[in-house]
Order: sequence, then C-alpha cells, then structure tokens
Amino acid sequence: MKKITLVALFLFSLVTHSQNNMYSFDYVVDYEIPNREKQTTDTVKVAFHKEGKYLWSNSDFIAKSLGQGFLSNNPKVENSLTSNIVFELETGDLIVGLENDDTAMMMKLNAGQFLKQDNLAKMDDIALKVISTGQTNVVMGSEYPIYEIYPSNNPGSSMLMTIDDSKDINSTAIFQYIVEMVAGKKLNKPLTKDLPKGLIIKVEQNGNQLLSAIRINEEKKTIHYDYYLGEKL
Repeated sequence: MKKITLVALFLFSLVTHSQNNMYSFDYVVDYEIPNREKQTTDTVKVAFHKEGKYLWSNSDFIAKSLGQGFLSNNPKVENSLTSNIVFELETGDLIVGLENDDTAMMMKLNAGQFLKQDNLAKMDDIALKVISTGQTNVVMGSEYPIYEIYPSNNPGSSMLMTIDDSKDINSTAIFQYIVEMVAGKKLNKPLTKDLPKGLIIKVEQNGNQLLSAIRINEEKKTIHYDYYLGEKL
C-alpha cells in the first residue's frame, strides 16, 4: 500500500507546464558509506550549495528505491538506473531524474507530502546541541575538528561530525531545512546557532562510521532540468 501511495504522489506531482530550471553547486564531495547489508562500501556523490539552499546527489540507493515503485516487475531495469536528484531544501521539493538506455523519468514531489510526520508537534521545543570535543580526525590526509551533535530532547543519540571549516558552507541552514522538511512546517526559532560553517566530511555514531569524504571537487557544478507534459498551445 505504501509503495502504491508513493507512486500516486509521484504521478500527481508531475506538473503540466514547461519547467526550465538551473541549479549551481559550489562543492562536490565523494563520500564512502558502509553497506552493512552487503558488507561492502558504497560511494555516493553529494553537491552542496554554499548557502544551504539545495543539494544534489547521484545515489544509486535512491534511484533503485524510486525505480521499484514504477518497475517492480523488472529488477534488471531497476538495477541499471542512474539518477540525478536535487533537494530544494527551502521548499522541501525533490527533483528526480532516472534513466538508463531504454527508460527516462522525470519527477517533482514535495517530501512533506509523504514523509511520516508523527510526534512532531513539539518540534519547536527541540534545539540541536553542538559541542566542540577539542579533538581532531585525519580525513584525506589533513586534520579537522570534531564536534558532538545531539538533539536537546535526546542527548543519548549523539553523533560525532568532522567539519572542514575552511569551506564556506552554511551547514546550519542545511540542518534547519531538513528538519523543517521532515516536520512539514517552518520552525519558530533557529535549530542551532553553534554549528560552525563548513563542510561535513565525516560522521560517526556509537563507534561506527556512517560516512567519510574521500574526494572534494571545488569546481562549480551546474544541473539543469527541463521537461514538458501537456498540450502545446
């Protein structure tokens, strides 16, 4: 039932007029992410806009997950899909392009319409606590500071984030937009004022590495999307 609902949301979110947009990104980061199910390491690219307005990714996991909703009877096609995914964090919109040699799909949807929003009534009372540990991590051959980050209502769920503070990225805005996207509403106050500007290059929790940067490209990346569905006038 959940899969059917997702498909319906994707289909109804397709707009019926021409869309022509361009997104510019300041940094593209290759992250290694452990795949504990397969006992392997996946690599995913994420591009950052320095003001935190949007992100881009080519995640195979997202491509396959979305492809299953449309191509559940053809796993061969699902596994061959490549993706371009833009997260418009200010609006909560996702722009998704999936393709292979025989298939091409373009979708626009609002994440707040299908993300579970239970127990979010007190979201305005939650703050994100950020504490400098005074320690460093060596990532890609250089040392960077480590910060402990946790929600004020659940200190036991803390994460350790290594941040390259030489990169001019508004990570606070990214966190704020993501929480608001999940909550389906704007928060009444900033989520935190303590997170330094910079690029998150490593995340750990309970002694497990969740992601680690292996390459940073500072050449600007531009993503276009242009599609039309409807009757020409």
